[in-house]
Amino acid sequence: MSLADSQFEALEGLEPGEFGATLDPAQSPDEIVFRFRLSPIRSQPVVRASQEKCGEVLQLGLIGLGKMGEAMAERLLDSGSGLIVHNRSAGPMDRLGKRGATPAATPAEVAQRASVILTVLPKGEDVQSVFYGDEGLLENATAGTLLMDCSTVEPALSRSLASAANERNLRFADVGVGGLPPDARAGRLNFMYGATPEDASAVEATLRPLAATCWHCGPPGSGMTTKLINNLLATVIHVADLEAVLLAERAGLDVSVFLQVLQTTLAQNRQLRDRVPAELTDQEHIPGFKIDLAYKDAVAGQALAEDLGVPLVLLSSGSVVLREARDRGFGDLSVSALLRTLRERLAALEVTARDH
Repeated sequence: MSLADSQFEALEGLEPGEFGATLDPAQSPDEIVFRFRLSPIRSQPVVRASQEKCGEVLQLGLIGLGKMGEAMAERLLDSGSGLIVHNRSAGPMDRLGKRGATPAATPAEVAQRASVILTVLPKGEDVQSVFYGDEGLLENATAGTLLMDCSTVEPALSRSLASAANERNLRFADVGVGGLPPDARAGRLNFMYGATPEDASAVEATLRPLAATCWHCGPPGSGMTTKLINNLLATVIHVADLEAVLLAERAGLDVSVFLQVLQTTLAQNRQLRDRVPAELTDQEHIPGFKIDLAYKDAVAGQALAEDLGVPLVLLSSGSVVLREARDRGFGDLSVSALLRTLRERLAALEVTARDH
């Protein structure tokens, strides 16, 4: 059955949130009409499924239950979505199972049972291992399944996955995720995604319970491109904020007054307002993006610029500080530890100056 053969219609006689599937006598037996009654609070996610998956309740799949993946899964379960989950370690699956999720032993099992699948994985090689191979999503998903990769990877990989999916009559979207696990649990993530225009509504319907904003940035690969450039810029702004604070401290200024002044000038920015004041008092316990992952994304962003022949002067400087933080053993800490990195650098320079 082709993607266009599935139809969705509002149907009287069903309670809000109910979902049903029937054959339309005017169409061939291979064409199914899905009917649903809209909830007065939230419409049900748009899900197109093959006839082979209609013997069970249609559900989402989610693979990769790190901090972000597990938080997204919790939110989806709280929103009423049926969810089948897979992870390399059993702990997150056990916790989500107690909340109503169905654990799966392999990505193939997720592919065989879910009509929309989200992957939230740390690295490109993890994404490739889940998508490719005999037990991968591409070989086991039914035609029409929507694959949504929410991992931060190089755009070239996203475009390659989209091409491979299209060859198998599958759909693909690359979804950049902005925010932290608490934002996921509260439904306040910001999404930037790449997909065909035909798939945009299904992508946004799937993300709706998780999203504060959802931006269609263009064809597959556009979501990751937007996310990588965003991360480069955010890192540079963060480091610049911290350096400004250290300079103000060394100049003997009252830093609390200094920060208030900046909020009234063109130097104001969200990180300066929301993160930096907290980082000045508690650098290591503020939740945030791990430095190792931030560095990985910065390297990917610089590779993108090199591929496009765009020299980076300022945007590349953030990765220098991230690399220094990793060298100091802070890779497993959040980016809040960048302030500690800069302080230790300054202290080392002072020692060197005294020795000479």
